[in-house]
Amino acid sequence: TPGNVSPYQVFEYGEPSLLGDHKILDPPKIRAIADNLMSQNPDGFAFYNFYTFDFGEYYPDLRTWTTPRRTEQMSKHYLNCRRLMYHPNERETFDIGVAFERHLLQEIGDSVELPFRFSTDIVNSVATLRCAFEHMRETDDIVVRVNGCIMTPDTVKSKTIQSEGNPDCDVRIWESAIAMPPLQLGDNAIQWELIKRESDNRKAIAVGEFEIVIDP
Repeated sequence: TPGNVSPYQVFEYGEPSLLGDHKILDPPKIRAIADNLMSQNPDGFAFYNFYTFDFGEYYPDLRTWTTPRRTEQMSKHYLNCRRLMYHPNERETFDIGVAFERHLLQEIGDSVELPFRFSTDIVNSVATLRCAFEHMRETDDIVVRVNGCIMTPDTVKSKTIQSEGNPDCDVRIWESAIAMPPLQLGDNAIQWELIKRESDNRKAIAVGEFEIVIDP
């Protein structure tokens, strides 16, 4: 697995996370990753570039967190951040701020569907789905579907993202409680469809960043 959730080297400062500061791979994310991996019956797994002499003190309970039967009553955080862009060589990613990208919704009827894996049984838990929409305005409307089921938002809030060397960007954070169903163990799909657009908003709405936070 990656050693961090949202790489933050200099050349990637242009793409901050819209949902929050996710530079650090914290315990809830580790437990979600472990659930997804261990549900596929592997021989085991390891964290890329994880050295106990450097990071061991930050993850004292790593063995517990990566054992799903021991984390049933612990919080978990599934995070889909951004799509890594392909570059023919590593040099092309430096100093250009485009190491990652998001999917775009420009015209009414445009849609994006992303597969994701979910391996935590949340029948007796509280779970929240959050989606981040860059350049979306209050009068725009996006339908969110999980496995074909339309999700009704509990809240949609605005915030401004600030990042070094880049103009501020307006973001709408869409949030809804979610249960099983429509979530299911194993393979799932989330879809965003633009159904209403403010006439003078010509910037494409960027989507593709979402999270599911579980509190047993």
